[in-house]
Amino acid sequence: MKPKGMQDIATAQSLISRSIPATRAQMMTRLARMEHERERLERELKVWGGKQEQTEERLQQVRQRIELLQRALDESSADEEREDSSTQRAADDGREAKGWREIPLEY
Repeated sequence: MKPKGMQDIATAQSLISRSIPATRAQMMTRLARMEHERERLERELKVWGGKQEQTEERLQQVRQRIELLQRALDESSADEEREDSSTQRAADDGREAKGWREIPLEY
């Protein structure tokens, strides 16, 4: 059984808000409040929908960027492997290959 907390205790205000109004004026007032609350919630729902669309668009952009970066990373890895193998072959030939990481320094 779920333990009861303070939120389960009925207060005077919650009892009033849940009770049926006695007069027509009270009913009209309650109806007006409920209509305002409904309108507020509908506006909030529209805002959430707009935020959801923006978030989905941004998520799609991030996915595309990840894909591009992954491709670039794969290509650079392949280039480095080719460069390393050509450097090894050049070193085997007795010549030193100069890659993009090497900077000749002369005094």
